[in-house]
Amino acid sequence: MLESLDIEVLENTMTTFNPINKRILIMQLEDVYLSYLSRNPHCQKYVSKNRIMAGTRIRLSMHNDGTGCSIFHDKTVIGRLSKKFIQKLQQSISKGYIIGECEVEFVAKWFCSKKEQYNDIFLCKIYLTRQS
Repeated sequence: MLESLDIEVLENTMTTFNPINKRILIMQLEDVYLSYLSRNPHCQKYVSKNRIMAGTRIRLSMHNDGTGCSIFHDKTVIGRLSKKFIQKLQQSISKGYIIGECEVEFVAKWFCSKKEQYNDIFLCKIYLTRQS
């Protein structure tokens, strides 16, 4: 098809591209442990008292054994990451990225049928930077 446009296509094998030094990950519902607040009444009371909304700065903390990761607001856990999302995050870390700033991007409501209550689900924006 390009030949009909009289365009010559050349391949330049000498060009290399620098790797992207910054990434942004935005969480979806599948990336969090949905019933975390239902199972942790202290954390749920904290969330109810502190109006956490989009734009609120949070902190991610990987568990020492590497199998879990919690979402903190101040010193209180307000959520947990799913195993699948932790693997995605660890892939970036293994490529030299570090977790930088994190903030709440969306707050979703999820109904926990076992407890018959709604939970706030914090979907975060995570900034990753490659170390030089």
